[in-house]
Amino acid sequence: METQKFFAVFFLVLALFSACQKESIPKPLSEPGYPSTYEILSQSEWNVRNDDFQKINIYDGLTLNDYGFMNGIIPLNVNDSITEEFVLKNVDSILMRYRNFMGISDDIIFDLENQLLAYSLFMTPFGFDNIRDYFSHLKELGTEGFWNNNLETITHNFQLNQNRIEGEKFLGPSIDLELRTLDNTIKISGNWYPNVIIPEFQIYSEEEVIGIAHRKLLEKTGLNLWETKHKFSLYKTMITINNNSEIELHECWRVFAQAKEDLFCYVFVDTQTGDVIKYYERGWIYL
Repeated sequence: METQKFFAVFFLVLALFSACQKESIPKPLSEPGYPSTYEILSQSEWNVRNDDFQKINIYDGLTLNDYGFMNGIIPLNVNDSITEEFVLKNVDSILMRYRNFMGISDDIIFDLENQLLAYSLFMTPFGFDNIRDYFSHLKELGTEGFWNNNLETITHNFQLNQNRIEGEKFLGPSIDLELRTLDNTIKISGNWYPNVIIPEFQIYSEEEVIGIAHRKLLEKTGLNLWETKHKFSLYKTMITINNNSEIELHECWRVFAQAKEDLFCYVFVDTQTGDVIKYYERGWIYL
């Protein structure tokens, strides 16, 4: 009888030990160099890059920032009229000349009529529209007398988003172009990122990420959403974060959850480390 008890206890302890061993198996390390990082250039690095930039630059108002990407202001012809054709021609010319200093890879081919977005919150419900529809709306509003002959004084804002990087979905940065008719200039800001390490596989699975996201949601909202976790939606994407002046590109599971009727939560969990890289909330947008 005592022998049976001994073996029963022995096998129970052995089972618990095995379970602990299984749970404590370390995750594999992420790939060397991950996440991809863009750092502020040293003075000597910046000087070398600026020398290359000045060889092709034709505008005094353009400079390189601390990371070696171009920004600044270029002049417009005082007689230029801001039309769809004018914008497409000028943006194409800028991209052709300066793409290497805007973070755009040589293999990128643009379809600007569909990719270049116009931003105008008062003209479209969500602010963004394709360039063709934008100028069509401008014309309609002008015909209706909306501008009161002030069309030549407004600022036109256009945006070129980096939606993919090396074939992977990217909630990435944008190149912004602000055409200011009042002083006849184009202000250029923002950049893309040309290089990134894309992990070959995801160390943290979708199931594990749901658990991580649930804990973050509980921490941030105080709501236990475990019973509704089946309603969480997620997909894989690259994102950027600024970490002590270093720009890091992380591959994340983007988890969306509706915490309550008017609270929408977004959790970004690194596929390699399981860390929550970014979290934010939104309420209803009332227009």
